[in-house]
Amino acid sequence: MNNDKLITDALKSRKNEQLSANFNAMMMVKVNAEAIKIQKRKTALSYLLVAGISILLVALAGYLLKGYLSVEQLKSIGAIFTAPLLSPMFKFGVFIGIIVLLLLIADRQFRLYYERRVKKQSS
Repeated sequence: MNNDKLITDALKSRKNEQLSANFNAMMMVKVNAEAIKIQKRKTALSYLLVAGISILLVALAGYLLKGYLSVEQLKSIGAIFTAPLLSPMFKFGVFIGIIVLLLLIADRQFRLYYERRVKKQSS
């Protein structure tokens, strides 16, 4: 009862004040921002769920293979996957990949700088 009286008193005192002209626009900006945050949260959670299930399936496959394969067979499977990592071509490929990654990052930074500069000049 006391809360209802406080609410009605607050609403009565609010009736005399006018809302700003762009109140609806400001409210819609806030609503859209909140909707975008919710969408991003859902997307992140779905990616996290897919990653977690993938890791769980790989772990389950490893556990099941452990029961069917001997230790020597598991070592030979491991050698198949680690042998290419030691080759010089793999190291060269990693080197080229790092260079490409750095060039892409530099390109993105230069594009952002150019967009800001053009936007500042047009203002």
